[in-house]
Amino acid sequence: MSSLQGALTTVLNMSITASYVAVVVILIRFFLRKAPKIFSYVLWSVVLFRLLCPLSLTSDFSFLGLIDRNLQSGADVLDYVPQHNAMTPRPTMPSGSAGFEPGVNASLPQITPMTSSSPMPIGMDILSLLWLAGIAALMSYSIISYIRTKRLLQTATLVKDTIYESDRLTTAFVCGFIRPKIYVPLGVAGADLDYILAHEETHIKRRDYLLKPLAFFALILHWFNPLIWLSFVLMSRDMEMSCDESVLSKMGEEAKRGYSSSLLALSVKRNGLFTINPLAFGELHVKTRIKNILNYKKPRFWVLIALVIVMGAMVFTLVADPADQEPDLSFLNPNNLASLLMQGEGVQISEAGYSYPIIVSSAELGKWLSSAADDWKKKEVPTPFDLTPSITIHVNADNEIRFFDEEPTLAMIQSGDHYRYYAIPKQDFQVIQQIALLAYPKIQSLTMSKWEKGEEVASVTSIDSTILEMVVHLAQEEENSPFLLRYSSVNDTPDVADYMRIVLEGPNAAYTYFLYTEDGKNYAIEKPYERIYKISPDTAQAIIDLFKKAGDRSQARAAYDLEKSLNIIMSSPLSSSNPQDYIRTHQDEYEKILKYGGEEALQYMLNQFEQGKGEGLRGHIMMELCKDILRERNGITDESLSPQEWYEALSKQKRIMLPDYTHEGEDEVEKLVYRTETERNSQPQRGFTVVAPKIFGSYEEGEFLKVFVTTYSSTYTIYNDGVREIGGSVIPSAHTYKKDSKGNYVLLTYEQAGDGANFFTSIRSFCTLPVSGKPISGLAEKIIHYSNDEELLKLQLENLTKHLRKNGVTNPIIVKPGNNTI
Repeated sequence: MSSLQGALTTVLNMSITASYVAVVVILIRFFLRKAPKIFSYVLWSVVLFRLLCPLSLTSDFSFLGLIDRNLQSGADVLDYVPQHNAMTPRPTMPSGSAGFEPGVNASLPQITPMTSSSPMPIGMDILSLLWLAGIAALMSYSIISYIRTKRLLQTATLVKDTIYESDRLTTAFVCGFIRPKIYVPLGVAGADLDYILAHEETHIKRRDYLLKPLAFFALILHWFNPLIWLSFVLMSRDMEMSCDESVLSKMGEEAKRGYSSSLLALSVKRNGLFTINPLAFGELHVKTRIKNILNYKKPRFWVLIALVIVMGAMVFTLVADPADQEPDLSFLNPNNLASLLMQGEGVQISEAGYSYPIIVSSAELGKWLSSAADDWKKKEVPTPFDLTPSITIHVNADNEIRFFDEEPTLAMIQSGDHYRYYAIPKQDFQVIQQIALLAYPKIQSLTMSKWEKGEEVASVTSIDSTILEMVVHLAQEEENSPFLLRYSSVNDTPDVADYMRIVLEGPNAAYTYFLYTEDGKNYAIEKPYERIYKISPDTAQAIIDLFKKAGDRSQARAAYDLEKSLNIIMSSPLSSSNPQDYIRTHQDEYEKILKYGGEEALQYMLNQFEQGKGEGLRGHIMMELCKDILRERNGITDESLSPQEWYEALSKQKRIMLPDYTHEGEDEVEKLVYRTETERNSQPQRGFTVVAPKIFGSYEEGEFLKVFVTTYSSTYTIYNDGVREIGGSVIPSAHTYKKDSKGNYVLLTYEQAGDGANFFTSIRSFCTLPVSGKPISGLAEKIIHYSNDEELLKLQLENLTKHLRKNGVTNPIIVKPGNNTI
């Protein structure tokens, strides 16, 4: 909604409220027709307040509460016209089940936002322009009238003090805002002049020369409301009559006849509602004023006291908004829920269309909500339960926060039977969407690696609560986002040498991010082939600290487990001096280190050798473990070396670190497949990955694309120009992509062929169209019976050779498993 529409909506709400008050004032004014007119005049100040001020105090004693008991006031503002146009609701969906299975391959049905067919936005645009045009016309009229008046008074001559006379005037009036002056027609003298001056001086003393222009300004804002025009006329009449009464109370009732005669003599009939001067004596409501003057009687003191008390109560009840009929709901605010979240460890989120609870870090989500809460503004919604939540945060058993893809700038906090809506920045909804996308169980492992000068120097994989914290950090994005004027990412890796690589993986999806800085101050998160966005230094530091903590926990755990297993292996047979006897006796414990220790155990043992702690029985067992973990990476073949000598020889080997292979073809489907297969098979802690996919077909339905492929994937290392293949596989798979808001395809699901007896059935199950799910005739058999290994091997060698040449490795010796050279 534009700011002009917002201003009109606010004015409409004030105008409706003021109309209610004006009707009450007109009714009270009727019953006060014999009372001093100053009381009626004071009541119009409440209408003026309502016309100019959208805020007010609330009270149980309010006339507006009698008019509309169902109206809710939010933030001390009454809303008759909603500030937003609610969209057409859609059927309610269940929010999910109470339990979940971590290994489930859950699908993610897409939710299409519904659009509104209401003509309200277009109508409000037109009404806003008409309202603005009316204001401009009336303001122009006022300015022109004032300029004409000032010109008319240029020839006026000073009589005394601030009193001027002119032969161009036919009536008396006050003019001026800072130092008001009294202007009278030429030739007025004697008692008539005394009456005129007394009347105009009363206007000046009461500041009517300021109040009436202010009332006219309110009329300009609300020019479309006929009741406000009537109120302005009646207020002007009460102003003049109360001024008349004030003069008579000072001069005495014997002045009635002379005062009335002067008023009649100076009256000027004019066409139209306004004259040039809004405070002229004698020019408006002459008949009514003369009748009021003749009937005027000074009231008794006790009558005045009673009227003052009654009018004070009336003013209060008309100024106050009705208090909400419901109990105090001040606890329904995001800061309270943020505090509750920060006290927990994990919080559950449910997403429409996803059958299982999503888990993220409660503490980190609470920190984000606490910082975002300043931009959340309370908002009244006419039909609160017509909207279906797309994402719900279950803070605890009693409290939850709901978000709506139909209205991304709206959130609802609910506690039991109580609720409150908030207007939120659209960016906050996008953060919640990202959190739901990356949280557990959709993501079940997190790998963080540190790269310096293009080489990996440290890596850690977590399957614990670290994931729950990381997803909240990655979802946050600073406003005014482009990082160094760049939005899009077109590379597999960043254009910087030092960065952190973050890989989130789950049963059906994998996401890669890079964290880096180009100037030491601004930090960016880059998602390859999608976008680059800026994050705050605090968020970047939180991610870095998370990496360090995860690494410390992982190393400490690996060191403890390894030393425990080494002590078990060295415990027997004590009579033997052959390390192999100890290994054979405790083969299960030895295999446990190989299976679960992996790269972390290897790094720990290599550090032990680096510190000179690699001699004796312990050193021999560690050397054998390192050789078994290194496999092809161990280029030392001299079996006569002691453990410490073996390490010295190993450390002198030159290892060349290369990135994973990047496909440079033009075909968009091929580029998608190569990127997906590389990301799925990448093992940077072991070496670089090269893939060779055989594409059997791609099928589009709407904005979905599904590709079927059999991929030969291998991981390589390079020592002293010897390229060794340390692992490989050939696996059929199906990739399903969906176009994002920019038209780019994003991986939605990744399905691989199963092992053993499941191989055939798994391929037949995923050989279907992406949306309708209809089987694709003949495709499964084509994939199952594909046996052209030479075609895949040839493509693999071509890709490997191109990759090596691109990275400056010439005349390499390629060693396949089993030490066979190519």
